[in-house]
Amino acid sequence: MHDFTSMTEVINHVEAVTILDLMDSITTLDEKFMVALIEPPAGLYLHGSIEPFIDFSKRYYLRSDHGHEEKFIRELFSEGIDYRATLASFKQDILNERGDVAVSHRDLVTKAKFINTTPSVPVSALKAAIAVVEQSLTSFCWHSKRSHPQYRLEYLVKPEYRDMVVNDEIVDAFTPIQKKLMDFIGDDQMHIYFTKVKGTNMVIEKAIDWRIYKYYEMTFKAQEENQE
Repeated sequence: MHDFTSMTEVINHVEAVTILDLMDSITTLDEKFMVALIEPPAGLYLHGSIEPFIDFSKRYYLRSDHGHEEKFIRELFSEGIDYRATLASFKQDILNERGDVAVSHRDLVTKAKFINTTPSVPVSALKAAIAVVEQSLTSFCWHSKRSHPQYRLEYLVKPEYRDMVVNDEIVDAFTPIQKKLMDFIGDDQMHIYFTKVKGTNMVIEKAIDWRIYKYYEMTFKAQEENQE
């Protein structure tokens, strides 16, 4: 039995880690699967990224203009623009509509030359691999949740190819990476798992057994109640 002194220690406890190579999982996909996947979102991508840091379907603001809806950065949506030069000319952070930093001024200066409107990796195929891994993980390990719920096969496949999702054809195409996942899980189905995507790798963390988690949750709760 573990000897934890707080729920923070329980939550942060990691027993094992594995890294799944997403690029390796899509190299053997048949062309019919690649054709079935949607086009990546239009936007600006950094090399190796599966998400655009600037999504052309959304609005962005210079930090000094955020809060003034009409002052969104129109230059980002002009045809024929030199995106690298335009971004490099900005002297402050770019924020999204929520006010979060979409790209910092420092990154604009240091990474502008790596920006492209075409992703350097097969975005939708990589997202499909993530979707399959998390679908398998949460189906087999009931106490784990998807870390990337936005990546679901039904969202990544063109409408005319939805039968491939219903019939599990796409899931079956990712059998090798699912086998690696199951080998990592082993007999630890009751453990809690977390996933992270770093570049084109997927990091799987095997955390604590759910039963031990619940034991400490009740123990620490009882201790708090006794102290009141």
